[in-house]
Amino acid sequence: MDPEAEALHLQDREQLKKYAQDLTAVYSIEKKRRKDLEAANDKLRRTTDLLRESEDRYRTLFDSAGDAIFIHDLSGRLLEVNQAACEALGYDRDELRKMTMKAVEGLKTEAGLSRRIGALQNADSLLLEAVHLKKDGDEIPVEANCRLIRYRNETAILVVARDISERKAAEKEAARLQAQLQHARKLESLGGMAAGIAHDLNNILYPILGYTELAMDEVPESGPLSEFLTQVLESTRRGRDLVARILAFGRESVEDRRPVGVQEEIRQVVSLLERVIPPGVELKTDLSPVSGSIMAAASEIQQIIMNLCTNAYQAMHGASGLLEVYLAEAALSDVPEGPDRTAARWACIMVADTGPGMNREVLERIYDPYFTTKPKDQGTGLGLSTVYGIVRNLGGCIDAVSYPGVGTRFTIHLPLSDAPADDQSPQPAERSPRGTEHVLVVDDEPPIVKLLTQTLRRIGYTVTGRTDSAEALELFRSDPHGFDLAILDQAMPGLSGPELARAMHGIRPDLPIVACSGHKEAITPEEAKAAGVRDHLLKPVDRVVLANRIRQILDQNRRTILVVDDEKPIRTLLRLTLERAGYEVVEARNGAEGMHLYRLHTPDLVITDMLMGKKGGIDMIYELASDFPDARIIAVTGGGAYGTESLLEAARDLGALRTFSKPLPQKALLRAVREILSAARPWVKTPG
Repeated sequence: MDPEAEALHLQDREQLKKYAQDLTAVYSIEKKRRKDLEAANDKLRRTTDLLRESEDRYRTLFDSAGDAIFIHDLSGRLLEVNQAACEALGYDRDELRKMTMKAVEGLKTEAGLSRRIGALQNADSLLLEAVHLKKDGDEIPVEANCRLIRYRNETAILVVARDISERKAAEKEAARLQAQLQHARKLESLGGMAAGIAHDLNNILYPILGYTELAMDEVPESGPLSEFLTQVLESTRRGRDLVARILAFGRESVEDRRPVGVQEEIRQVVSLLERVIPPGVELKTDLSPVSGSIMAAASEIQQIIMNLCTNAYQAMHGASGLLEVYLAEAALSDVPEGPDRTAARWACIMVADTGPGMNREVLERIYDPYFTTKPKDQGTGLGLSTVYGIVRNLGGCIDAVSYPGVGTRFTIHLPLSDAPADDQSPQPAERSPRGTEHVLVVDDEPPIVKLLTQTLRRIGYTVTGRTDSAEALELFRSDPHGFDLAILDQAMPGLSGPELARAMHGIRPDLPIVACSGHKEAITPEEAKAAGVRDHLLKPVDRVVLANRIRQILDQNRRTILVVDDEKPIRTLLRLTLERAGYEVVEARNGAEGMHLYRLHTPDLVITDMLMGKKGGIDMIYELASDFPDARIIAVTGGGAYGTESLLEAARDLGALRTFSKPLPQKALLRAVREILSAARPWVKTPG
């Protein structure tokens, strides 16, 4: 081959070889690029799948959230909402995406939204309360948590809104209950003030009542002065009853139930209403007599009528109208309902007015406590709930009918009993029982102490009065058996009535104590029992009531004493002395008769002479000590052949608790009797 051609051939081969190498290199690069591209595609695919999964999770969480979620741009245009937001507001997602946050919150201007965005520029988040408007126009109170976020490469605001309707309702209810509590405290304060006023009024009325009764004893019954005093007495009693009604209406006192004449109670309330009812309202009554009575406290009937009538004339708002109060007797068949279906006869009470009436919604709630349609300063919402409670507690039923623009009618049925109504009028003074016991009177009002002293002395009692409770306690401590009964005022400076009663009861547990106050709740039943109080008198008290109660209490403590002596004048003297001190006395002429009477009467104490015919005192004391070890004995003697001291010493050895020599010292003997009969410790034998 031509060298030149061969050289060219070699050159071509080298060139081809180089091309082959270049092609191989290019192929390798392309293969690697293709491999890298496939890897990139795989990575992109995986990333896309992860993004899709993440978005799915985000959407699931977004739509599963219980709170409403809104995303809006800085102009307020909604970019995204979750399912809870759609359900809360009543829109679908597409509808909400076409709305603005301003429309959702019902903002009248952009100022609120602008302030919110401005606040978020300086804070990570913002918590606020707002109101969202539903599609149907209802409002939803929400608590909104707002923060700035990046959404689709733009600055946006995320709003998470929680419905706080229940919390708002709870807050409103708590505020209502707090207002009720404050109102109840105010009523409690007013009740305490009313009790204090009642106490002062009764302290004023008591001397007027008492001295009028005493004055009537001094004037002829048929003269004009007696008539004048009778009017004063009647007016004073009406004043006393008025105070009692004020306390009853304010629930300051709870009276015991008794047979009540419903017609008379309604008539008394109507007489009060006539003074306060507005001039334009005509009060009309038709009170037919009903046979029998209602077992109730008088104040309960009064509260029913007063509350219903007050509601009626207040509902008329000063306009003219008619208020009717009706009473009649009804049969069981006329009663619509009632827990007590045993009564054959019922009292039907009706209170009707021509006021504005009530709609169905209001009528259904009228008995709810604290429900009222009146302004805050004109009603408590307790009146009708009180009436309802009283009626149900009395075994009756109540029905209301009302129409807007027509008026309202309440109909009450209460069961009647055959028991005659209690006559609360005092008995004539001449029938007041008398007594001779010693009474201690303690009251910080001097006119009352003076009145009680004069009143009780007129019917035979010995009376000691004090106006200082501490001084009275010292007097009692110096001679605890010198008094048979104590009458204590309850509201006194220093030692109060209950405190004084407890102190006196601690010294002498058997002392009968009577509490006297201007209102019943001055001392609770538990306090009364702990202090030894036997009874409670409300000021002002009629003389005959006072005399009867004192006599009853003293008679409950009445003790029987057996007097044994063969000398009739001595027996008579002892009997009169002991009876004047409030004791029952049985007389015997000798020891044999004395033992017979002891077995017959079992007396609380024996006072026996030592020397008598047909069994003397020595033999009687010996037999009593043997057969009746608990017998309490006082031995007396005039001496005789055995000598006074020898006989008395023998009596003490046999069991006599006290001994006296004749002539008998009356005061010392009575003191010994009281000490023995009231002693709360083991018997101690001492000489008289």
